Amino acid sequence: MTNPQSLEGGTVYLEGAVCYLFGGTGSFMLLGINHHLLLMAVVKPDLIGTAIRSAPAALVMEGVNGGLQDTAGFAFMFGKIKCGDLHVDG
Repeated sequence: MTNPQSLEGGTVYLEGAVCYLFGGTGSFMLLGINHHLLLMAVVKPDLIGTAIRSAPAALVMEGVNGGLQDTAGFAFMFGKIKCGDLHVDG
């Protein structure tokens, strides 16, 4: 990626987890969505497809865990990413 600031804008974040003694979690994030389209999609859900197609990047994360736990959950969130000062080593 040559320009990290291209990821600025709206984001849609999906997260899920299932655990019982051992478990797993997964997250999916769309980055750099046109924030005007994302706000309009909150008001008029027909526009969510257009907003999602404007995302230049996707981030997928997953993990496993263990321990005494009993949980299951899912989250669907909207947000915004703003880049501040960027420092690049090298």
